[in-house]
Parts: sequence; C-alpha cells; structure tokens
Amino acid sequence: MNEVIRETKELVTDDPYVQRLQEFIPAGDNPQHRDAVVVMRQVRQGLDRFRQQLKPLVEQLNSHLRNAKGIEMALQLYLAGHTSVTDEDLDVYDLKVSKEWMYGIPQTNFYFDKLDSLNIAAYFKVANE
Repeated sequence: MNEVIRETKELVTDDPYVQRLQEFIPAGDNPQHRDAVVVMRQVRQGLDRFRQQLKPLVEQLNSHLRNAKGIEMALQLYLAGHTSVTDEDLDVYDLKVSKEWMYGIPQTNFYFDKLDSLNIAAYFKVANE
C-alpha cells in the first residue's frame, strides 16, 4: 500500500487531497482493513481526478497523431506519383486528416501548399509542453 501511495503522490502532484495522504508506518501492527480501504479509495479518487485533467491533452495528442499519419500517407502517395491526394485516397488506408488540411468545394483535396508553408514542428507542438 505504501508503494501505491508513494507513486500516486509522485504522479498527481497538483492534487492537495492526494498530497495529504500519509504512508502507513511499517513498524508495529498492520493497518486495520477499514483504514486501508479508505486510503485506497482516496487514492483511486485522486487518480480519477488526474485522468479528467489529462483528457484534453489525450484528445489533442490523438488529433495530432491522426493528422500526422494522414499527412505521412499523403506525402507517400504524392511521392508515388499522385499529384492530387483526396479524402478517398486516404480512406483506402483508413486515415483521415482534419478539414484544415483539405481544400476545394467540397474540401476533398489534400492541401500540399499549406504543408510547404508550415513549420511542422510548431504545428505539432503540444500545448502542455
């Protein structure tokens, strides 16, 4: 239990409730079952709050990953001789990019000019870095 408490406190540094948890003193009697259950519930609740804090970051990273895979495939198709890459071309590989990477009416063609003018490292920078 002490290891779980210690690692949770290291991971969830911004949660005051988790930071207040104290490890059990290993010398002497073991903690009562009810005390252990209460502390483990507090740990779980702290980890649940931490997961909620991470949700926006996870969504942003998933969006970046989808776009990166789609951009990579568009570039591979372009290098293979496709001068115009469409949504349908990416669908063949079960890939998508956000609409900002597409142009036309409707927006179905990959926007290579945007890629040429973009600082790709800055585009894929994560907000919480």
